[in-house]
Amino acid sequence: PLDERGTRLLVARDAGRGPALAIVEDGGAGVRPLTEEGRAAIAPALTPDGREVVFVGAGEGGMNLFRVALGAGPAALV
Repeated sequence: PLDERGTRLLVARDAGRGPALAIVEDGGAGVRPLTEEGRAAIAPALTPDGREVVFVGAGEGGMNLFRVALGAGPAALV
């Protein structure tokens, strides 16, 4: 869960174009992509302050560690 009420979940999913991270809102009523589909994104972990997600993803030269803000914005190489 991403909040105390458990209404938002961070999930790794494959919608047919490769693994990606998404936030599932309100018990599945809405899904908001967090990373691009088609680029591997696995092993997500929420940062202690709850503002970002760190994950292993495909990048130039192979698998790398990335971070992405929960609000918006592209993933950045760590």
